[in-house]
Amino acid sequence: MAVKQEPKLKRAPLYEQIANTLEEFIINEGVEEMRLPSEFELAQQYQVSRTVIREALKILKERGLVSMRVGDGLYTTRPKYALSSVMNRIVRFDHIDDAQIASVRQILEEAACLQALRHADERDFDLLETINQSMEAAKEDYDRRAALDYQFHYTLAKIGKNELLTDIIESIMDILQDYIKRRLTSYPSGNQQGIEEHALIIKTLRQRDSDKAVSLIRNHLKASYRQYKKNMR
Repeated sequence: MAVKQEPKLKRAPLYEQIANTLEEFIINEGVEEMRLPSEFELAQQYQVSRTVIREALKILKERGLVSMRVGDGLYTTRPKYALSSVMNRIVRFDHIDDAQIASVRQILEEAACLQALRHADERDFDLLETINQSMEAAKEDYDRRAALDYQFHYTLAKIGKNELLTDIIESIMDILQDYIKRRLTSYPSGNQQGIEEHALIIKTLRQRDSDKAVSLIRNHLKASYRQYKKNMR
């Protein structure tokens, strides 16, 4: 009985093998801004040309794992920006509409609200107050207002101390900021309303009323999207 011959496996290029080895090292170390050996030192270590090392480092830069500081050397980076870039391409490629963005945002932020209530202290709530006051001062500057709006909701997630949830929200940072800015532009009268709703959310969080806080977040996001769609018609 003849054994079926499997197709020959293609060996990855040398620079890709080195990139994968370095990636494993960087991830296992889990240290952001850790200085790495120079191109010359890596070339000696792996006994390859510097051209091969440059190609390997190019892959790692695309994966968001390293950055080159002019005159200072090579450092590890946390791959959050790479994830954000991938998410932006997915949204554009799949033609994800605002309804889907709003729906996912609501799911994430309700979860973030509950996490925050488990871990937040008064200093965290004070920080949310400060951001909301900055939003009030930046009402006429839609770019800054949108950035601060995102920062408010991101901070709410961050104080919940669930790193994966925070990373997911951070990965769609550009998507959310663009969405918030479009909403502000199409519905300027909602500018002050959003700030007032944030203030009420903070007050409820301070009272540790989880049901009411989640309800306020849900209604805040739903009302914002409804008004946005109404004014886009």
